[in-house]
Amino acid sequence: RATADGEPQRAATAARAAFPGPPVVLPARDGTPLRCWAVGPEDAPAVAVVSACGMPVGLAVPWLAALSDRYRVVTWESRGLFAADDGSGLGAQPAHDLDAQSDDVLAVLDGFGIGHAHALGLCGGAVIALSAAARSDRVSSLSLWHGDWELGAEAPKTAHQHDIASLLALVARGRPQAAAMHRLMSRPTALQALRPDIAHYLIHPYATPELLHRYGLLNGALMTADCRRLLDAPQPALVVTSGRDTTAHPAGSAFVARHLPRARLCSLPEGDHLTAFDAGDELVALAREFLHSVTVPDRRAT
Repeated sequence: RATADGEPQRAATAARAAFPGPPVVLPARDGTPLRCWAVGPEDAPAVAVVSACGMPVGLAVPWLAALSDRYRVVTWESRGLFAADDGSGLGAQPAHDLDAQSDDVLAVLDGFGIGHAHALGLCGGAVIALSAAARSDRVSSLSLWHGDWELGAEAPKTAHQHDIASLLALVARGRPQAAAMHRLMSRPTALQALRPDIAHYLIHPYATPELLHRYGLLNGALMTADCRRLLDAPQPALVVTSGRDTTAHPAGSAFVARHLPRARLCSLPEGDHLTAFDAGDELVALAREFLHSVTVPDRRAT
């Protein structure tokens, strides 16, 4: 049947905009409401996408779309940084330590009735994923993409990591400090460096003084957690970085891969930090190959 010019494209655009649909609000183990999503066949192996702290679900959508044909893919937005749809606002400020954030991985699995899952962690989400794996064998395997690791003197950090850590420490001190910094960051010159196609996601944790303060607490907890204590996690792991990542130093990922008992490092020649969220063909193929190796019994035995 003939269709009007542009109709298929409009339909495809509308479908992409609607994906992954409205959130399901699930309780964290401490009662904090979490905005969660699940896509893909309910009887398929599960993948928990642990996105960067403070980022709206839209930033993780490429990964959800890429994997949900073969996997049950779940994700959620950071605790305390997203208001409920009922107009009640952000709610009380929840716990922000790494244990609370990694417990959210297990709470989301509980909420969707999932026993075990692969955890795919991006940026600071890699720290949450590894922490959950170190605490529970319900995380059956890991892929850690461009992780932002605190490893003491074992690995250098980029200038960006040092700058963000200082910013987070400042705004975490209190709401007056966050409000003062928010005024500075609201200037047009502070926004020019954001990648235009995803700027509306990247700006969320900086959008108001309250969000900035909470983000300082949440992401600050991730950036200051000594990840060396997590490196006994026994699950098979894929650790991915790129020599072109000037956001999270690739040496951190290399150290993590060397010290995890069952890890493999993949250092890509191309790709910066943000392209990890794009779920391009090469990255998806890498993820699929690893997921196949840890979810198909016959391949695990070879």
